[in-house]
Amino acid sequence: MALKVAHWFIEKAAEPISNVVERVAQRSPAFQDMCRRLARSYNVQSAQSAHRRQSIFEDVMSESPTITPLTDKQASKIGAEILGEGIVWSIGLAVLMHSSYIESRHEHAQQARLRDIELHIVQLQHTVEALESVRSHQSLSRYDSTRISTARAGV
Repeated sequence: MALKVAHWFIEKAAEPISNVVERVAQRSPAFQDMCRRLARSYNVQSAQSAHRRQSIFEDVMSESPTITPLTDKQASKIGAEILGEGIVWSIGLAVLMHSSYIESRHEHAQQARLRDIELHIVQLQHTVEALESVRSHQSLSRYDSTRISTARAGV
């Protein structure tokens, strides 16, 4: 479900970007040529992939896939859409990488705080042990002095 929502979002976000890319392509012959080459390459790859899938399922291997050629206008439009989607995917990937980096920094900071707290707990445990040792020595010395004074008193 999340993947479908992400795909829908990318499609919706890519539309205006591909429209801008298409307008730029209409004004720039070099850019338009690049969009056409991209679209035609995609068209060939798509046809070959569909042919392979069909061959696998039907156990029939024909000579070569039939590739319907794209007109210049279709190729420019498809190329612009591919570029638009590529831009949106790139932005999405950059956002994911940034959020991962921020999360990693927070995690490292939490681990450092946890180590500091654990160290403080260990120090407190040593302090408690030292205080208990001092207290037990004081109790023994009071016991010994009470015993000595009662022994002198002849009790």
